[in-house]
Amino acid sequence: MPDSPAANPAEPASPETNRAVGPPEESLVAQDRLRRDDAVPAEPAAERAGGNGHDAVEPLPPGPEDYADFTVPKDLPVDREGMATFKQVAADLGLSQEQAQSLVDLQAGRIQAAAAEQSAAWEKQQADWQTAVRADREIGGTEMAARVGVAKRAIARFGNPALRKVLTETGLGNHPELVRFAYRVGRAIADDGVILPSQPGRRRS
Repeated sequence: MPDSPAANPAEPASPETNRAVGPPEESLVAQDRLRRDDAVPAEPAAERAGGNGHDAVEPLPPGPEDYADFTVPKDLPVDREGMATFKQVAADLGLSQEQAQSLVDLQAGRIQAAAAEQSAAWEKQQADWQTAVRADREIGGTEMAARVGVAKRAIARFGNPALRKVLTETGLGNHPELVRFAYRVGRAIADDGVILPSQPGRRRS
């Protein structure tokens, strides 16, 4: 076979040869700057923040004046100054109307329970004193009604409406020793006269 003709050094290279041996084109990701039409669009700030394009506005915390009047049991007096203080505390804690009302209900229940306990204790004390009077040999027994009547006359004679009010409101009018004292004073009265302390046995009308 004849030898292949040697390449002529003076013959210019073909376009295919130039493309094969020339520097490769840079890839898109290797270019220092992207072309305008290849630029990646910027992500909206709202989407990056997960919002809807509007700044979120947080609601203002409640103030004392934002609370409506709380519901309080009718038989429970309302401390206006104390309620105003509670509203300020509730506002500082950021409580809703319902949350604050639940605390009012809790406190009202505690006050009512304490009042009921005190009332029951007072009634028991009165019953115990009356039982002691009935069992006392001096002021009770079968003559109790007459002896208590003597004590009442002494209170009426030497007391006044203010004293009787105190004895009734405090329940001391049932105390055995108070009844005894009044009974002895009443016995010292005879025929609407009073035994003079300085002159035993003499009476004045």
